[in-house]
Amino acid sequence: MTDSGRPFGIRALTAADHPALAALMVEMQAHYRVPCPPLQAIRDGLAKRPDGVEILIAERRGALLGFASACAIDPEQGLTSGFFLMMPREDV
Repeated sequence: MTDSGRPFGIRALTAADHPALAALMVEMQAHYRVPCPPLQAIRDGLAKRPDGVEILIAERRGALLGFASACAIDPEQGLTSGFFLMMPREDV
């Protein structure tokens, strides 16, 4: 059960966060029951993000709670801007 009274922090993603975020993205894909690339492909994608793609993470006690991603132009969405928010972890 989550202690919702405990504070959490939000900050920009760093390279040190890539393994935890990649694992969370695998959980997210499983939750939505959609295909998921291999874990290493996700990590590689995080490391090679295009300019303008920002990812924020939420964390509590050093554990990743979720993330939000925004980009000025999303090539997968017809070159429109995009915003994605995912905060599925309740066990931290």
